[in-house]
Amino acid sequence: MNIIYLLPCPCGRKIPIQSRQAGELVSCYCGTTIEVPTLSGLKALERTEIPAEQKAPKTPWNTGHRLIFLGAIVILAAIGIGAWLFWSKPTDPYANFTPEQMQNLAEHLTPIGSMLLWQRLEKGGLEHHKGRAEIDFEDDQAKHQFLWWVWALIPVTGLALFAAGIIVLTLRKKKPLKKAAGGRL
Repeated sequence: MNIIYLLPCPCGRKIPIQSRQAGELVSCYCGTTIEVPTLSGLKALERTEIPAEQKAPKTPWNTGHRLIFLGAIVILAAIGIGAWLFWSKPTDPYANFTPEQMQNLAEHLTPIGSMLLWQRLEKGGLEHHKGRAEIDFEDDQAKHQFLWWVWALIPVTGLALFAAGIIVLTLRKKKPLKKAAGGRL
């Protein structure tokens, strides 16, 4: 059982407080700030008991805070994924060869390799036929470009969650107090 003390306000309301709030300042719905008595002074106040299973733990985080946190996590994940995509860009297997290196490779072809190259050039002319490495490179480039487009949705989603959290927090602060049955605020 949890003991709740009822601190009277000059407006007539009774503010529920716990012993851990002893010595603190609390505000009533009417706007009056009241100092909570010390632990020895709490004994003089009216009290009530709440069963432990009925008491819901109150967390300072509401939906707005959770959305902001989730948005920040998604944005950080997007930064990490973007860095990985940037550094794992596929490279052309023939991009790093200089003309001198290509000349050197041609000069060091085996006789059979030279004959096969000659036959290929004779049949197809100077038209370039793609090798397996070039086909794989083009496939990797297409996959990488698709991943960039998918990645672009991640930070947008994170920013949307972040903005939704800020909107929820802003709307909660502007929410007017509802009148109680007795006409008091």
